[in-house]
Amino acid sequence: MALIIPAMWYYAAYKQGGEQFLSLVMEENVGRFAGKMTYGSHENPASYNLLMLIAGVVALDAYATGFAVCSAMEKDVTQYFY
Repeated sequence: MALIIPAMWYYAAYKQGGEQFLSLVMEENVGRFAGKMTYGSHENPASYNLLMLIAGVVALDAYATGFAVCSAMEKDVTQYFY
């Protein structure tokens, strides 16, 4: 189900942009992953990606810990979301 909307968008964009759009999508998605882009973009080493992953996990962990503490203290945590 989560693939239906992106698939419709890619199809409509392909119909409008043709092969030029398809080559751009392949370069920006597959080429970036393989490190074979024709222009300098996201030229960070693999350690950078690992560091960003850890930073994201730490941030999520801090959020989850705060939520757990508020829940344990029986505070209304919804006040922080609205």
